[in-house]
Amino acid sequence: MATSENESGRKAKIAIVGSGLVGKSFAMLFASSGHDVKLYDVSTEYLQRALRDIEKQLSDLFEAGLQRGSLTLTQIISHITMATTLEDCVKGASYVQECVPEDKELKRSVWKEIDDIIESRDVVLASSTSAIANPPFLNPMVELVPAPWTQESAIEWARVLVAGIGQVPIVLKKEIDGFVQARIQAAIQNVAWYLITVSID
Repeated sequence: MATSENESGRKAKIAIVGSGLVGKSFAMLFASSGHDVKLYDVSTEYLQRALRDIEKQLSDLFEAGLQRGSLTLTQIISHITMATTLEDCVKGASYVQECVPEDKELKRSVWKEIDDIIESRDVVLASSTSAIANPPFLNPMVELVPAPWTQESAIEWARVLVAGIGQVPIVLKKEIDGFVQARIQAAIQNVAWYLITVSID
């Protein structure tokens, strides 16, 4: 199993596949903790837009005093590299996080490509889901849900990694519909809308 930052003092090499809301947010989180991040998407246009969005979001967070870690804005940005090919993104990474849209066939296709590229068995592979939850930079809870074949060491490595970037990892025993966080957020949102409606009436 790949060594985590806490065990070796070194930073992990992070691959983020998908530059949408969740992918950008995780790239910001990992880079804010000093990890080198490669961010991939299917077009240069998407990547350039993502980098502009990341710079703008980080600038706004710094202005509001909501930044993570002790690095400057320039230092954080320097830890994020745009990868124009999937191979360039995932090769040599110790942690790969897929953040493509919520389309089962698309995800399967992407993972088939990643599987063909990955050469080491020491890489931790993760898939992001639940698009209705708030982006990770604003919501610290992260659910770690193992597949039936996931090694315990991989879950523990991911837990240490996620905790090291300031998130709060919650380890589930198995996948459930809606997960935990999204269910809680949906309940809170429904109550909030109800209270707003009542106050308007």
